[in-house]
Amino acid sequence: MSEQRSIIGRERSFRQILSVVQRNYPNKKERQRHLAVRRQQDLMICVLEGTSFYQFEDTSVQLHAGDVLFVARDCFYQRRIQSENYRTVFVYFYFDEETDALPPYQLFRGVEGIEMSFMRLYKKWVARGLAYQSESMGLLYQLYAQLIRAGRSSYLPQAKQELFDEVLHIISENYTDAALSVAELAEKTQMSEVHFRRLFRKGHQVSPQEYITALRVNHAKERLQFSEGTMEEIAKACGFPDPAYFSRVFKQKTGFTPSEYRKQIEQRTDVKYSQELKKLEEIAK
Repeated sequence: MSEQRSIIGRERSFRQILSVVQRNYPNKKERQRHLAVRRQQDLMICVLEGTSFYQFEDTSVQLHAGDVLFVARDCFYQRRIQSENYRTVFVYFYFDEETDALPPYQLFRGVEGIEMSFMRLYKKWVARGLAYQSESMGLLYQLYAQLIRAGRSSYLPQAKQELFDEVLHIISENYTDAALSVAELAEKTQMSEVHFRRLFRKGHQVSPQEYITALRVNHAKERLQFSEGTMEEIAKACGFPDPAYFSRVFKQKTGFTPSEYRKQIEQRTDVKYSQELKKLEEIAK
């Protein structure tokens, strides 16, 4: 697989989480059911227990506990469960890219601690607490960072890697704070700012500021979709210093101003509502 067609060859942004589901297969009938599907969403599957077999058009892969499989939207596959006890976490989402920019599938073997990361995301999602969408997105980015680190050659001594992990956690917890600075993050790693920026880009394919901005833009997308806040309120809540800068950065990253993006979401919602209403009217006839 070429680096360009890998989900970790260069760091990608998430558009939206659709659902996070934990699935167990307690009876023999469910385990033996042969699944053949072409999904309309991007999907990550983490095996918590057991073994399964996934068949794609050109190859097949066997998944064991601790493995993660990415499947791109519109990719056809078949699945068979091969063990008596089989448990998984499924994350349905969209990368913020067209399908042809993604590999059809990608397997990550035995990523240390990845099951716990998937379970944290699942528990946050199903709890439906305050700001669960935004917090879930932050956990998804942390999980994604684990896959990136596991899928690339080590570029830091273990001690420095642990400091970088701490920095990523600090970013995920504080990216909505406009005062968050790269200089402070570099200090946490006990590096000069120049060295920190260079190593961060080497490991994540973007600068620290670009990484923070991507989190802020995705958070803004969710607020534009799920809240009625003004542009000034949303800019402040997402860590942008003022609405003008927010609008400029948002358009640069998405191709739309925040107002245009919100209008598009509202139009899609209206169309979906009209379609559902039409179906109900037809049923009632």
